Amino acid sequence: MNNISEGLVKLDMEKFQPKPAIASNWEEIEKDKEYIFSIRSNAYFSNGDRILNEDIVYSLERILALNSIEITTIDLNNRKIKISLSEKLDNFISYLGTPRFSIVKKGTYEFEGDNTFPSCFSGTFKIKYVDSKILVLEKNPYHRLFDEIELDKVTFIKITNALERLNFFQTESQNDDNQINYYFLNHGPVSMYEELKGMEELNPTPVMGTIVLTLNHENELLRNINVRKMISLAIDREELIRKTEPYLKPAYSLIPKNIIDSKAEFINDLIQIPIVSSSFDEVLEENNLNRSSLTLIVINHEHQILKARLIKQQLKQQLNLDIIVKPLDWGNYVTAIDEQNYDMLCETWNSEIGDIASYLFPLTSGNTFNTSNYNNPKFESLLMEGINTEDNMLKLQKYQNAEQILLDDMVVVPLFFETHFSFFDKKIKSIKLSKNGILEVESIHI
Repeated sequence: MNNISEGLVKLDMEKFQPKPAIASNWEEIEKDKEYIFSIRSNAYFSNGDRILNEDIVYSLERILALNSIEITTIDLNNRKIKISLSEKLDNFISYLGTPRFSIVKKGTYEFEGDNTFPSCFSGTFKIKYVDSKILVLEKNPYHRLFDEIELDKVTFIKITNALERLNFFQTESQNDDNQINYYFLNHGPVSMYEELKGMEELNPTPVMGTIVLTLNHENELLRNINVRKMISLAIDREELIRKTEPYLKPAYSLIPKNIIDSKAEFINDLIQIPIVSSSFDEVLEENNLNRSSLTLIVINHEHQILKARLIKQQLKQQLNLDIIVKPLDWGNYVTAIDEQNYDMLCETWNSEIGDIASYLFPLTSGNTFNTSNYNNPKFESLLMEGINTEDNMLKLQKYQNAEQILLDDMVVVPLFFETHFSFFDKKIKSIKLSKNGILEVESIHI
């Protein structure tokens, strides 16, 4: 979506700061609450139609709310748009650079519906062909950056098996034909890392994600705070990394250190994993708990299953706790979460905009992503105080205190900071993933 659509602003890939896109500039009328955007005169859809104010109003009105905050968009005419929020929201401008705030053509999208691709696009590329296995993009001839983009066409090929993806990369990138082809591979076969780590094309890329073990507090055993802490202490993250994905970094906090800049270091360097003085047997006896087996659901991928089985082994050795590992395809995984049919699950937390608070929001009560069923008013109060604080250092302090509450309660167990196991064609001069793991093809230099 980042390649075929564009919003009023765009997020810088390095610093994750908003920069002009369809809007040439903006003015903040009321801090974090009301803005006026000036729309470029040279903003066009891929079919040559000019992007009108009515397209922008329609696109943004489709998004009724963000984090329960209502959004109102008003056409001021003369290529001006006013956006007002029902409450203040820190980093709102950055959210405007995410795919959900993409600008679409009003008539086309209404006709084709939300579940299909529109026939014209606002991004640097447009869809030329798509089926269940392949997606072909070609450069948008009407985009203002057309002359600056070096690639003419991009083909995304769906290959679910990691080894097959690697074989395709290694063979196809050496083919000679009438056109010059360049190849990029995301998520290579992690089990072959030691064998492949010497390849010039290999580029493990840290992204803004934290892989966690979520503990369902609806389970009687996991409802106990000391049980959760001992599960965290029993997991040897270094061993998991060594035996599965050696390029990962262990996580002892929820917020990745590379999220934005050195400010994040301020948080994580002060975070501490709590310890428990009692033994696991003592905790069970003191709380009249039984050592029942627990079900751990994971996505049915080779490296996910391997990590889950190692966690199972560690918890058995350290706590004599029986874990049932249940690999599921994506559809059944989502269904199991919706139906609360799990005790533990492995999942990844990502941030769309590089916002520290977005790693804490999923654990607020009533949040769709609160898969642990956690509820702590003190945590939520600190989080909101941080969001509403203008002083950056004080804001970070509030976030740090809120995160420490989560770790003191061991709501979820942080395991690793995410890294993509990627391969870049050595014929490409410059290519990189954004901090949220997105390849923006407009930035590739050959």
